[in-house]
Amino acid sequence: MQIVGNERNLGRKVREAFTAIWLDLRLGKDEVLTRYLNAVYLGAGACGMSAATRLYFESLADLTLPEAALLVDLIQAPSRYDPIRNLVAAHRRAALVTPCSRAARSMRPRPRRQERGPQAGGWYADWIAKHELPKIAA
Repeated sequence: MQIVGNERNLGRKVREAFTAIWLDLRLGKDEVLTRYLNAVYLGAGACGMSAATRLYFESLADLTLPEAALLVDLIQAPSRYDPIRNLVAAHRRAALVTPCSRAARSMRPRPRRQERGPQAGGWYADWIAKHELPKIAA
């Protein structure tokens, strides 16, 4: 969902600043972060940390620090750091997120291996639903 647009100009930056202030006054930083982490796209059709945990690992309750670091890395580039397709890159990136913890660096997250079928949805389906479906439905 875009709130402030995607153009690259000063007007957008001003709208971003006002939106950030508005969110902070109404929700607080913890609530904003929680909502973001529950909605962010993390690859393979998974939106939110809970969905990504179920996709890549066993359960949210059993998530280890290295696995959590791997999930955080997916925010930057979900397809590039996909632990099922590119485990080496995912491990390298996760090591950057947890540099202070020797135990975290020595542990390797082990994502579940799974066969992926065709993915429904994605950005194109979202775009169609938002822009073209109302035209057809009307």
